[in-house]
Amino acid sequence: MLRVLLACGDRMFCESLRGFLEGENDCSVCCETANDVDAIRTAIKCSPDLIVLEIDQPAKSDFGISAALKIACPQIPVFLITSNIDVSAEKDALSHGVDAVFDKGQDFSSLLMNARAVCGME
Repeated sequence: MLRVLLACGDRMFCESLRGFLEGENDCSVCCETANDVDAIRTAIKCSPDLIVLEIDQPAKSDFGISAALKIACPQIPVFLITSNIDVSAEKDALSHGVDAVFDKGQDFSSLLMNARAVCGME
């Protein structure tokens, strides 16, 4: 079972993503948070298999949370879902510990497929 921590500031988006993941036989959302500091505490406490971090239109300074998550839980992959990310911002995200970047406007199937692969479930 793939246990996912959702760190989302957009409540409606988070509900949609949770509904999709929990509709899969091999996924569960083990914990959720909307706060960056709580995301780190929650990741340490819950030990998920994957952290999905939602940041709407990130600026360079927003990637501090992904770097902090990687320091606190280096073994847990961090996926970023965002809107309107360009190549430069994606490179910044990857250099700050993000393992994969997904566009918020896409369906969740590619995220799930990558999550299964990264977490050794395929």
